[in-house]
This record gives sequence, C-alpha cells and structure tokens, in this order.
Amino acid sequence: MSANQPAEEARGVVDIPVVVEIEGVTPPTVFGRLSVSMDALWASVRHLPLDDFTMLAYQLFLTGPQAVENVIRLLESVGPLSLGFTLSGETRQLKISRANSTAHRDGRAP
Repeated sequence: MSANQPAEEARGVVDIPVVVEIEGVTPPTVFGRLSVSMDALWASVRHLPLDDFTMLAYQLFLTGPQAVENVIRLLESVGPLSLGFTLSGETRQLKISRANSTAHRDGRAP
C-alpha cells in the first residue's frame, strides 16, 4: 500500500494516471496512480547525492501532508510539472504530467 494512499482515501481524493521521469536517472514511466508514482519517485530521489536542503524539499513535496492533492492541484492549474535540481554538476529535471491513456498503453511514455 502506498504511503500516500491512506490519507488520500480518507479524504476521497481521486487519484490520476501520470507519466513521471527523473531526467538522467529514470526513464519516463506511466503509473496508473499518482500516489504510487510519488512513492516511486521518492524511493529514487532519496538515494541521490543531493544537498540537505534539496533533499528535504523533495521529501516534503513527494511525501508531505496532502502531497497527492497538491500535485493534482498543480497539474490542473499549471499543467506538466518540471522541478529542477543539480546532480554531479548537471541540471536535471523531475517531471510529472498527466498520462494520456491512449498514448501510454504499454506502461512507458513515448
């Protein structure tokens, strides 16, 4: 069960399918549930050699109170999200966007 799932179910939040990627770390991948994707993103991000401030910011964004609701609200208001960070001197992006069910049938983004 997702760490985000119990709180989300208690509030009746609708979970959505998304495509997520950590540029240069994980390929674009389709998840049927945003909450599951956020758990997977955090599982990857927490092992990256990031500074303490960046790590805390990503932890709060991906696992904090109302994280799923906040991301859904952002996706609805601004569209696809792209959050930057520096890894080994290179700028990388953590990306989250709504999945297009017809374009992402095989579980991988195009």
